Amino acid sequence: MLLVAFAYRELNKVMPDCGTSFTWTVKAFGPRLGWMCGGGLVIATIIALSNLAGVATSSFWLGERLSGAHRASRKRTRRPAPPHTVEPSRTTTEVPRMRIATTIFLTDETITPVRLARELEQRGFAGLYLPEHTHIPVSRESPYPAGGELPPEYGRTLDPFVALGQASAVTERLALGTGITLIAQHDPIDLAKQAATLDHLSGGRLTLGIGFGWNKEEAADHGVEWPTRRALGSDRLALMRALWADEPTAYDGEFGSVRASDAYPKPVQQPRGPVSGPRTLIGGAAGPKLFAQIAQEADGWLPIGGRGLSESVPKLRTAWEEAGRDPKHLQVVPYAVQPSPGKLAYYADLGVDEVVLQLPPAGETEVLRALDAYAAYL
Repeated sequence: MLLVAFAYRELNKVMPDCGTSFTWTVKAFGPRLGWMCGGGLVIATIIALSNLAGVATSSFWLGERLSGAHRASRKRTRRPAPPHTVEPSRTTTEVPRMRIATTIFLTDETITPVRLARELEQRGFAGLYLPEHTHIPVSRESPYPAGGELPPEYGRTLDPFVALGQASAVTERLALGTGITLIAQHDPIDLAKQAATLDHLSGGRLTLGIGFGWNKEEAADHGVEWPTRRALGSDRLALMRALWADEPTAYDGEFGSVRASDAYPKPVQQPRGPVSGPRTLIGGAAGPKLFAQIAQEADGWLPIGGRGLSESVPKLRTAWEEAGRDPKHLQVVPYAVQPSPGKLAYYADLGVDEVVLQLPPAGETEVLRALDAYAAYL
């Protein structure tokens, strides 16, 4: 009996709600559930004996059974950085494994986010990045950057945060990214909430790829003045990071401001240098202005197509180091790439450890066929 009493006390230490539940069960059901109660005491006795013997009971086994009320009462701590983050512990002798992610224009006519995300994770792909266009004005003067007619999928693109939310719900490891979010076209308070929520619900899997666009007419409908779009984007990112701060933080910038506020959830990743919030990559053409912005505001660069990297990456590294950033933490992620073995080897020689392959904006059959072909690079 002394052992049972001690076990009951030990059970209440690690599972405070269980003692009440156990007593209630005995009073309510009596001997009919005696065998269940006995089973509970057996477990409690094992725990007690383990404690007496100095054996550490698994914190995971116990933690998963704590009630929601006890979880909420704990001080919030940020979870460990997700797999896509370059960790300081990497040594120069290690050869990074190339992570193969994908991007696609998901539309109302293509494969669904749920089906694609499941297929990517099951096949071993590292991530899914989605582009953004809210609308495409039919009367436009901005030429399509790739030349020729603008493909129809640009005007049919799904909202990336909604689609990635679906992908998050049916996967556990797949990295989720925007490629890119047109940051100047967003209300920064709303965007901060969207990004933090997705990062929180996915367990820190979000990469916030941001850029400044090419379609002047689309931007103008959002009230963006084209010559100031980069400065506007920087200002909005700074405002978002004020809302992501651990303590209520006010921000008063050139284009916007926010009072010191409670704003939860918080993104998962720890601050790193001048950067906080989700892993952040900036897209755009190589140049000193872009590279200075990356060095001051982001974790790295998202170059579309990945051409000319042998010349541009050393310049980016120089800007990065001049800004006082650790060169080991610079991330360059070639985006929307049509792969070949030689191209991936070329990226690896430049220190690239993640590449994003372009999938066709098509139905299920064609997209799965492309994944079958890309499997050779995994």
